[in-house]
Amino acid sequence: MAIDPTSNDCELYYYAPANFHLRHLPNAEEHARAAAELDTWHHLPQVHLLLANIYAVKGDPHLEETELKQFLKVASNSADAPAARTMLKELQKPASVQNSRAVAQTPATTPSSPADAPPADTSSSDNAAPAQQP
Repeated sequence: MAIDPTSNDCELYYYAPANFHLRHLPNAEEHARAAAELDTWHHLPQVHLLLANIYAVKGDPHLEETELKQFLKVASNSADAPAARTMLKELQKPASVQNSRAVAQTPATTPSSPADAPPADTSSSDNAAPAQQP
């Protein structure tokens, strides 16, 4: 018996962060949205946090706020709840405060888009093979 990935909220949820970290935002959003719709019992509240992060990267503060509120509604005692509340408070600040804070905290080397960011370093100093001399 095979698992149908289009009707399995857990499988869809695990595809979503993988796509998010690979910067495949449309696929990440599609899988996370589908997982959230199938998760009627709210077993995966983190899907709303993931959607909030996707919308933050996409620059959609309204949808980011909606997903943060949904996460806090279904997982208010979660270990991630304090961070979600902080993110929500930042979003709800007046625009002039957010803009001045963003300008003050934006370093000159910040990538302008996820595609401009350098690739993540997946090597570990513990597991790295020693350089061979020619």
